[in-house]
Amino acid sequence: MSYLDTHITKEKADIMFAAMDTAGVSVTLFSTLCRTSRATLYRWRNEPEKGIDKIRFNLAFDIPVRLNRAVEQGKLPLKDKLDKAAKEALVRKIVISAKP
Repeated sequence: MSYLDTHITKEKADIMFAAMDTAGVSVTLFSTLCRTSRATLYRWRNEPEKGIDKIRFNLAFDIPVRLNRAVEQGKLPLKDKLDKAAKEALVRKIVISAKP
């Protein structure tokens, strides 16, 4: 895979956003979980031809894999209304426990 393989990047970015929707996780919370800015996440999806840091992208791609696993296990989406900090802590704990 070349450094600038935009087709695969676009597909994986679409998978990331689909996993967020399925798990009920906002882009802001997802960006916190993978330590990547919201702008970078949107750039990966909308402008993959601009070049990306493949290492950071592939590390971030582990999160949607874990989100999908948590959805399969019935842990996500959350049914309770929680404040931002409590939701972040709980989703982080769920993501950590959902081994890919």
